[in-house]
Amino acid sequence: MKLEYLPIDTGNGVIWNRLFDTSWAMLWFFLFAAWIWLTISVVSDLFGSKSSGPAKAGWVILILPFPFLGVLIYLLVNGDSMHERAVADLTSMGKAQRDYIREAAGTGPSTSN
Repeated sequence: MKLEYLPIDTGNGVIWNRLFDTSWAMLWFFLFAAWIWLTISVVSDLFGSKSSGPAKAGWVILILPFPFLGVLIYLLVNGDSMHERAVADLTSMGKAQRDYIREAAGTGPSTSN
């Protein structure tokens, strides 16, 4: 039984077209993955914020039917507070970790920031 291979046409820039198509597909895949990450970040920040229930419902109602517009507006309106909440969360987690390590090592609770 003889295996037949697909012919590879190297003329007229076919290889460059395939390379361009592959690069273009990789770019779109990266942008899609970044979009998913950004949307998850916005939704998790939305539910982690101290906004009122109706305000959160309003954001969800805006983000669900118009995801690009809703996420963009949310980032423009609440981008600074998203950063502040993320820094506060990381700071508190770091302090809790240091306290736990000191407690486990037997050196007492943390007295510094």
